Amino acid sequence: MKHHNYHRYRHPQGITLIEVMFASGIALFGLLVVVALIPLAGNEVRVGLQTDRMASLGRNAVKEFDIRGMRDPNQWSLQDGSAVFVDTTPGHLGWFTGMVDGKAQYLPQPQAYAIDPRFVTRHGNVPFPYSGNAKWKIPRISLRTRNPLPAANGNPVFTPLTQLTADQLFMARDDLVLNFPDDRTLMSRPNFGLPSRKRQSRGELSWMATVVPLNILAANQVTRQFDDEYLLSIVVFSARNLATQERAGQVDSEVANVPERTCNIDLLSGGFTGGDVILQHPIHKNVTNKKLFAENVLKLQTNSWVMLSGQMDNNNKTRRYFRWYRVLNVSPAGVQKGAATRRVTLQGADWELPNANTQATIMEGVIGVFEKKIRLDHSSLW
Repeated sequence: MKHHNYHRYRHPQGITLIEVMFASGIALFGLLVVVALIPLAGNEVRVGLQTDRMASLGRNAVKEFDIRGMRDPNQWSLQDGSAVFVDTTPGHLGWFTGMVDGKAQYLPQPQAYAIDPRFVTRHGNVPFPYSGNAKWKIPRISLRTRNPLPAANGNPVFTPLTQLTADQLFMARDDLVLNFPDDRTLMSRPNFGLPSRKRQSRGELSWMATVVPLNILAANQVTRQFDDEYLLSIVVFSARNLATQERAGQVDSEVANVPERTCNIDLLSGGFTGGDVILQHPIHKNVTNKKLFAENVLKLQTNSWVMLSGQMDNNNKTRRYFRWYRVLNVSPAGVQKGAATRRVTLQGADWELPNANTQATIMEGVIGVFEKKIRLDHSSLW
C-alpha cells in the first residue's frame, strides 16, 4: 500500500514592506495633487464670484441707466453743470465736442460720449481716452440733476453731481466691510463708519458708460428720424485706477500702471468678429529693456477688454466708431522694427474700418461690457 505525502504550502499573511512603500507613495502623490489643487480651486472660486458680481452689476447698470433718466441728453453735463446738448440757434441743436481755449465747442451732428462722472468729478472734462497718442477721442462728461425750484427768470436750475454722489451711483455696494471679533464663534458685524451713518463697502466694482450714435449723417437737424439711435455700452471695472498718468512715451518700466493706453492695430482677419489682430506701440529710443517695455505697454490678459476707435469720412460727413471687444487669447509681446508688438484674438461685432483708420485703447481693470441699442428720451414717439 502506497502512502502519498501531500505538502500544504501556506501563503504568508499580510503585505510586504515593498508593497507598503508603493502604497504610501501613491497615497502621498494623491495628497500632493490635492494640495496643489487647493489654490487653483480657490482662484476659480474667486473668479467665479467676481464674474457673478460683474454680471449682476452690469445688468443693474443697464436698468439704472433708464431709471435715472440717463437717456435724456438734457441730463448730460460738463463738470460745472453746463449743458452738453443745447440749442445753439433757434431750431438748430448743438452737441458738445470739446473745449478750445476754454470755450465749449458744439456741432449739429450727434456725438459719442463717455459718461464717466467718477472721473469727471475728480479731474474735469478730460477727453476719453486721455492717452497722448490717441487720434480719436470722445468727450468725457458727467450728469446733472434738475432743481425743483426754477430761477427768478423762470429758467430751470441744474446741479452737477458731486464726487460723493458719483461714487454712490457708479459703484457696487454689495461688498460690505465686516468687523470680525476675536472670538470666531461670534458673528461678524457690518462697519458703519465714523460717524456711524451707513454700512460701509469696499466699492471694488464700478462702471461707466459709452454712448455712440448709430446714424449721424442726417443732412439737417430738423429731420430727426434716425439720429437719436445710440449704442449704449456699460463698462464694468474691478479696482479701477482713476489716476491720470501719461507715461507711455517715457522710459518707464511702470508704464503698465497707466490706466488708459492707446496703440495702433493691424486687423489680420479684416475685422470679422474682431478676429486676430496685432497691437503695435512705438518704443522710445532711450528705452534700454525694450522687451520689458513691450510687455508693460501692451499688457493684456484673457477675458480683458479693449476699445477699438476709428473715423470714416464719406461725402463730406465724418463718422466716428467706438466699440468694445473681449480678449480671447494673448501671445507674448515682442519687438519688431523698433516697436512693441503683441498678437491678440478679439471677439465682438464686425469692424468696418481699415487698419489706417483704427486704434485700440487698453483700459486697466475692465472685466465686462454690456451693450444695448437705445433711443434718447428727448425724441418724439412719432
